[in-house]
Amino acid sequence: MRALFNLFAQQLVQSFERRQGLVIALVAVGVFVLTSAGIFAFRPPLIHGALNGMQQVLQSGMSKPIQLTRYFKSPRVSQARLIELELEVARLREAEDENYRLRGMLGYKAPRGLNAIPSRVLALDLDPIRGVAWVGAGAREGVQAGSPVVAEGGLVGVIDEVSGRRSRVQLLRSNRCPVSVRNTRTRVIGVVNWNPGKRELSLDYIPTQVEVAVGDSLYSSGLGGVLPADLPVGVISAVTESPDLLLKQIRVEPFASFFSLEEVFVLTHDPDWEEGVILGESSP
Repeated sequence: MRALFNLFAQQLVQSFERRQGLVIALVAVGVFVLTSAGIFAFRPPLIHGALNGMQQVLQSGMSKPIQLTRYFKSPRVSQARLIELELEVARLREAEDENYRLRGMLGYKAPRGLNAIPSRVLALDLDPIRGVAWVGAGAREGVQAGSPVVAEGGLVGVIDEVSGRRSRVQLLRSNRCPVSVRNTRTRVIGVVNWNPGKRELSLDYIPTQVEVAVGDSLYSSGLGGVLPADLPVGVISAVTESPDLLLKQIRVEPFASFFSLEEVFVLTHDPDWEEGVILGESSP
C-alpha cells in the first residue's frame, strides 16, 4: 500500500512539472487539512498505513513552495519566438554553407589574360530547351557578350545579353551554346552539344576509328576564338559504337553542377594582357 502512495507522490510531482498540478494541489490541501483535523479519527489497520503515506506525500509535496513558485512564474516561450529562433538557426546554417562555398572559390585562378569577376546567380531556368541564367554582373563590371561563365567545378555557359548590372548566360544545357573541346588524353577535338530530347550533353563529330574512353576529361580547345582554351567542360561518361554508324555516340557529364548554382565567375579580358605581354614584360 505504501508503494502505491509513493507512486501517487511521483505522479503528483510530475503533474506540477507539467503545469497541471494546480487542481491536484487544491484537492491535496483539502485532504491534508481533513486528515490533520482528526476527522478520520477512527483508523482501521487496513488504511492506517495508507493515510500515513498520504500525509507524508502531501507534506513532501507542499514543502517545496520555492520550487513550485519558480515553476509557475517561469516565463513561457511564445510560438512567435520559437518561429523566430528556428528562422535564425536556418539563416546561420545558410551562412555556413555559403562560407564553405566561397572558401572553395577563393582558390580559383583565371586563365592567363583573363580576370575573374565573382557574381551571384540571380535567376536560373533549367528548362531543357531554354537553359539560361541571370547573374549579378554587367557592363559596369566590364562584362561583354561572349564572356565565359565558370563555377568552381567547370564551365557553366557564355554571356549572350548584358545590361548595366546583370547579364544573361546561355548555359551548356542549351543547344545554343556548343563548345569546341579537346580530349586531354588523346588530344582529339570534338564539339559538346546539348540534346534536349535526351536531356544530356554529347560529344559530337568523333569518328568510330578515333580512340576515346569513359573517364576522359574534356577541356575547351580555344578554337574559333569564342572561348579561351583549357576551361574544364566535362568528362566522358558513356561511349556507344555501332558498325552501322560512322560516328560514335558519346555522353558527357559536365563538371559544373547546374542544379546547385549560386556563385559563379565571369571571365573578362585583362587589359594588362596583350599578346603575351603583361605590364611591358615579355612572357617566356
